Amino acid sequence: LDEVPGVRVLTPPGDQAGLVTFTIAGHEPEAACQALAERGVIVRWLAHPAALRASAGFFTDGGDVERLAAAAAALTATGG
Repeated sequence: LDEVPGVRVLTPPGDQAGLVTFTIAGHEPEAACQALAERGVIVRWLAHPAALRASAGFFTDGGDVERLAAAAAALTATGG
């Protein structure tokens, strides 16, 4: 996600738990959550901090991460 223009990762770098908190420029978290779901990517939105949160676990593979990055990029590219 760090490499997607318009996406800001809030989770500190380094070894972390399986939660990644991020924002998508120009998109409120609740609306971005819905737009990502329409693209087949399920995340949750947070009120504080106003952001999105993706959960990754042992069942998450590279394809899942790529879908998230592509869907986030699509939102920044199209404005929604």
